[in-house]
Amino acid sequence: MYHLYEISTRPFLHELSQKLGKKITLKDVPMDFFEELAEMGINVVWMMGIWKLGKKALAFDRSHPPHQENFKKVLPGHQTDDTIGSPYAVVKYECNPEIGTDEDILEFKGKLNALGLKLMLDFVPNHFAPDGELRDIDPACFVQKPPHAHNSPANYHEDGIAYGKDMYSGAWMDTIQLNYWNPKTRDYMKEQILRIGELSDGVRCDMAMLVLNWVIEKTWSEQLNAYGYKKPASEFWGEAIAAAKQLFPDMIFMAECYWNTEETLFSLGFDYCYDKELYDKLESGHMDNLRGYIHWRGLNYFKKAAHFIENHDEPRAPVAFHSLRRANAAAVVTMALPGLRFYNHGQFQGRSNRLAVHLRRAADEAPHPETEAFYKKLVKAISSPVFNKGNWTVPLVTGENSWKFLSFAWSYNGETCAVIVNYTDAMADARIVLPDAQSTTPGDNIPIVELLCGEKYERSLNEI
Repeated sequence: MYHLYEISTRPFLHELSQKLGKKITLKDVPMDFFEELAEMGINVVWMMGIWKLGKKALAFDRSHPPHQENFKKVLPGHQTDDTIGSPYAVVKYECNPEIGTDEDILEFKGKLNALGLKLMLDFVPNHFAPDGELRDIDPACFVQKPPHAHNSPANYHEDGIAYGKDMYSGAWMDTIQLNYWNPKTRDYMKEQILRIGELSDGVRCDMAMLVLNWVIEKTWSEQLNAYGYKKPASEFWGEAIAAAKQLFPDMIFMAECYWNTEETLFSLGFDYCYDKELYDKLESGHMDNLRGYIHWRGLNYFKKAAHFIENHDEPRAPVAFHSLRRANAAAVVTMALPGLRFYNHGQFQGRSNRLAVHLRRAADEAPHPETEAFYKKLVKAISSPVFNKGNWTVPLVTGENSWKFLSFAWSYNGETCAVIVNYTDAMADARIVLPDAQSTTPGDNIPIVELLCGEKYERSLNEI
């Protein structure tokens, strides 16, 4: 199974540059940090925000009052240079020249691969920056306002091209909306995925559900029908992923997705989809809902899901879960499930200050040593063969307080690992039943090691 670590590339390089006292780019990034990740058990690094950006989106971000207000809120002492532009307002799928070249990406990928790490990059299917190259090639590849319709500045650029958006949000005014019912758009975007495949081992697809035909129809039917576009008979993702897998059979496709679109995206070829529902239920802490969700989803779903308690879109885990202790408990539950285990840069240090994607730095804070020690033990344990090759089950928990616990068990090659989490705010005790437990020593007793604290003791085989 994959253990993925997300890094916001430009802030990461800025952080290194400040630390080392010189400008650091992809070409000369020190690899000791990645060596440590590999030693912990990480095997995929997602370098988020590596592509070329434009001047228009950056100018918007630096002048739009609501953005400026938010930036000053999340980063006290914010300066203009701290705003570096959204990594999701891409102008072209080539390396941002501020941090390197495509050749540097390939060289960096080679260094990662030599450490046993795969490289994942972004694909932003829904939109481009206003000055993206495709706009100059063919403006018809973008959604246009209907003829004679009012050119509302809340929905369209001055030339009538629509801002990017989803069904429920307001416009993303630093972007322009692609028209996936135009075959030329589909062909161009397929080429971009193949280009990403040449430079990486995998791709994280931003808001992947937005280019499903039914979503496009619900969001943009008025505009597309006005120009005679018809809903295609096939889905873009099915065609694009099949083409990429033909050239790059081992290329990993991970979808950021919501609105119960996971099964559709799995059927179109995605290897993994975000499990945002698990995150939401852990955040709420309703034990019946959590247990019900885990039993309902089951192994076949979880092994294709990307599990996280933090990423660049969500608050830092100690904030979302209201304390470091609860965040760490949520991490144990999340990472002990089958599937892709997904960590965010700064999570291992217990950071609380969020890094906005438009900024090059977050507010300063000291690392939390106890959290660092916790994650070193957790990731090492979760990276072991039993949690990756073993058989996963949900064992029975008994006792008056059993409702307070979440439990999983993994068994492989004569070893059984039980994961037991009291996910409430009160002390409790219960018994876990492990019918597959086997004694490895003469007699009835089984040696037990608590992987996160090292404590060792014995229990009777009959007792468990």
